[in-house]
Order: sequence, then structure tokens, then C-alpha cells
Amino acid sequence: MVTFALHLRVKPGREAEAVAALTTIERRSRGDAGCQYFTWFQHDEEPLRFTLLEQWESQRHLDDHLAQDQSVWEAFVPALAENPVSQRLRPVADLPGRSSGPGPVPRWAHVGLNCRDQDVTEAFYTRWFGFRRVRLVELEDLRVVFLRRADAVLELFATDAEPLGESEADGPTRPGTVRHLAFQVDDLDAFLKAADGRLDVTLGPLSFDAVVPGWRAIWVRDPDGLVVEIAEGYTDDPRSPQAELT
Repeated sequence: MVTFALHLRVKPGREAEAVAALTTIERRSRGDAGCQYFTWFQHDEEPLRFTLLEQWESQRHLDDHLAQDQSVWEAFVPALAENPVSQRLRPVADLPGRSSGPGPVPRWAHVGLNCRDQDVTEAFYTRWFGFRRVRLVELEDLRVVFLRRADAVLELFATDAEPLGESEADGPTRPGTVRHLAFQVDDLDAFLKAADGRLDVTLGPLSFDAVVPGWRAIWVRDPDGLVVEIAEGYTDDPRSPQAELT
């Protein structure tokens, strides 16, 4: 895994140009082979500053990405106020001398979903949650569709099996089953307005202001009956103690 941060500053009055160019670069780069994460950020308190966080499966994938057409970047360069600064990053868990329990801490990889119709399920997660297809595996008796959004990956498997039952509310409560998937949005009302009644709502919207001010959520079914939560406003509790590893 190869991870970099790239910091840049643009000339005054060139912010809109930067947003347009970096958005195009981000969209194209996420489609390159081996891209795990590629997101540009604008600094709230210094709007002339932008930071890229990018992660690639390997140095080879990064090199292949850099060999792609760079015309959008080259056209954007005159808007820069100074040379960009690139920094290579490493996970803290990989640093020498760090104790991480019984062994290296695995990274999150993916969720595998069983689908009655892979195309319908793919369309659902692409349309409503911004996933894109990054790989198709076709073997003699197996077809798997890989979808990615940033560092979240879904594997879609075809199945003719009957569902265990219709999931209600925020999902099944049986041990050993997935209760629901969850996604966060900045504006839940805007998401629901865009959905315009086209989602199968199972619960909500509910407010959890008593726990986290501004935390709200709604739950919907995907085409295969899996419950998916869409929430806004959730934040971690920095006072929460960490569990001891044994």
C-alpha cells in the first residue's frame, strides 16, 4: 500500500478554477487501476490551500497513474502560488516498535453481498451511494462484481437462494447476521429530497439529539432486502475508553 499527501496553494482569485480542475482530476483518478483512495480537500480557514490524500495498492499502480494523461493538471499549474509539497505517509500501526497486540493489525477490506440480480444491486449502490465498478471476475461457475467508493469496497455475488426473510426497521437482530450497512451524509434532508420517494424506507427519520446533537438517520432496503442506514451528524466520543486487547 502506498499513501501520499499533496499540499498546494493557489493564487488569490483562482479558487473556483482549482475546485473545477481538482474535481476533474479526482473523478478520473478514482477510475485508475489500484486506486484505493483519492480525495482533494479545501482548507476551511485557508481557502487558497488544498490537500490531496491518495492511496494506491502498490508503487506500480501509482506509477501507472502518473503516466496517464496529465493535461488537466498541466493546464491548472499556472494557478499555483508555489510548488506543491508531497509527503509519503505510513500507518502508525506499521511503525517500528509499536506494539499492536498478537500481530499486525489487518486493514478493512470489503463486504460481500449476495444478490438476486447483480446488475440491479450494482445500479442501486452506484446511483444512491456513489460506488463505481473497479473489477469483474468471471470464472466457470462464479461471477463477482467489485464496487468501490473511496476505501469502501463491496463484492456482489449472484445467488438463486431464497432470502431468509424480509428485514424490517433497522435490520435483523439474529446473531451472525449483518444488521445493516451505514453511510453518512452532510445533509439528510437534501439526500431524501433527491431520492424523491424512490427508496424503500423501513424506519425513520429518527433523531438522536440526546446522544449527539444533530445526529439523525433513516433506514432503507436495498434490492436484495439488506437494510442500509443513511445518517447525518454522528461523531465519535473522544472520552470513550479503548478496549484492552487480550
